[in-house]
Amino acid sequence: MSVSIDENTIIPYVTQQLQNPDLALRLASRCNLSGAEELFVRKFNLLMAMEITQRLQRLLPLRHKEYFGRLRHSRSSKLSSFKENLPLLC
Repeated sequence: MSVSIDENTIIPYVTQQLQNPDLALRLASRCNLSGAEELFVRKFNLLMAMEITQRLQRLLPLRHKEYFGRLRHSRSSKLSSFKENLPLLC
């Protein structure tokens, strides 16, 4: 028994009919099949966006701490200078 597939249509079939772009990507990369160029680009862009998002998520808490630290320091120095300049109401 022999089984063969049409290398030109298998990737579009898996993507559209089976609705499984991850499987289509794996098949295309493992078997060096054409038809998945758009899938590769889409996956690449998705991974790049995820990496940027992860980097931003790591960066934002650091920036938040830095910003709030500066804000706290600024408020405390303004408060202490305000207290020093209060007239005594006794």
